[in-house]
Amino acid sequence: MTIQRHRKPGTSKLFVYTFPARKSLVAVRRKVKAITQQGTNQPLSELLRQLNMLLRGWTRYFQHGVSKRAFGYLRHYTRTRVVGWLSDKHRKTGWRALRRRYSVQGWWPQHAGVVLFDPAGVAVTRYR
Repeated sequence: MTIQRHRKPGTSKLFVYTFPARKSLVAVRRKVKAITQQGTNQPLSELLRQLNMLLRGWTRYFQHGVSKRAFGYLRHYTRTRVVGWLSDKHRKTGWRALRRRYSVQGWWPQHAGVVLFDPAGVAVTRYR
């Protein structure tokens, strides 16, 4: 966690803000990358289970700070890695066919009832 004191916009009051540290964001990105580089010999549902455990734990730890931007970035990064994994798994299949086969609502990955966890959907609650 990075702890900083900032002036609240529109007022003269100072407040303490806690952000996820850049180092921890880099660490979770490395873990997502390692999971998606394991190989394409497993079903997508197994990959999603591994990613979901990692993402749920990380977001639960950092949900009590100013984390919305970091969660949005992690959402984009994870989805990009999963889409790349799918295109590696099915090399001769186009993106439209992959999207029809593995997506919910047109673009969010899912397979066999397992949906990729959305980090940006976590409610950020501060100062409990």
